[in-house]
Amino acid sequence: MSDGAGAAVPSKMLAGISIRESEDVRSEYPEKKDMAAFRVRQLGYLQNNLKAESGDALYAPFGRDLFTLKKKRYHVGELLELPDLPPEFASDVGGVPPYLIFNIQLPNYDPSIMTSKVDGPGWSYVFYCVLTLAARNHLADLEHAPAAIRTLAKFITTDDVGFRERLKCIGNLANIEETRFSTIVKRGIYDYNMKPFLTRPQHKFFRGSNYFEMDLDVHEFSYLPKKAWTSIRERVDECMVDWGLTIEGRDDTELPEVILATGRVDKYALANAVTFEEMQAMSDLHRAHAAENGGL
Repeated sequence: MSDGAGAAVPSKMLAGISIRESEDVRSEYPEKKDMAAFRVRQLGYLQNNLKAESGDALYAPFGRDLFTLKKKRYHVGELLELPDLPPEFASDVGGVPPYLIFNIQLPNYDPSIMTSKVDGPGWSYVFYCVLTLAARNHLADLEHAPAAIRTLAKFITTDDVGFRERLKCIGNLANIEETRFSTIVKRGIYDYNMKPFLTRPQHKFFRGSNYFEMDLDVHEFSYLPKKAWTSIRERVDECMVDWGLTIEGRDDTELPEVILATGRVDKYALANAVTFEEMQAMSDLHRAHAAENGGL
């Protein structure tokens, strides 16, 4: 690649190149019928605590990468090249970009009560999602859009730190009894499975030219959650974990909540993680092959 003056410009890594999904990508991620794992606040929640299955997610997943790192890395989006979209889908709408990146940063060291280590070797599990056509259509008419669409637009465009602290994550280990975890570990998983938690203050947000990135930093979690992660990380390759993100609605003008994006970690071993250098080599090789065949 050249900058037009003959100087070489480093190419970016191709998003999703390190984990090749099956031909039917939908089989790798929860579809609408699987959204029952994500029960979210409904109208009148403050009076009746009513929750129900979320409607369709606003962003649809299309790929993922798993990186192994010596130290955690925020804002991986600036290192990545996301797929080109048709012109009618490539622009922001209602201030919301077409792509969402979710970067889960996971430690590969044991926590200690005596020290507050918050960086070191670990992994970044990075998921890529694209705005759905239905969400785009609603964002084009915010005045008449559903509450979840208006909340998404405000979340992306606001400078209000307090509003950004409403981001929630929901995790669901869908095959607990199939795993070889101890009885004690399984009991702990059942206690917290599918329970939403606010990601603050262990999150960071970044805006790129065509994406919004959300980073969840497990390195920054307190001792007990990190200890729980330590107890399960060696058996991640046995786990089918669905995750979902939503923005907490606090009155009926912001309800019902809807899942922003969702994805699945489907029995994928952490040992399969690649370095940035390996990912770059894969991307360059893919580009070379594509050039020989007339394009990406």
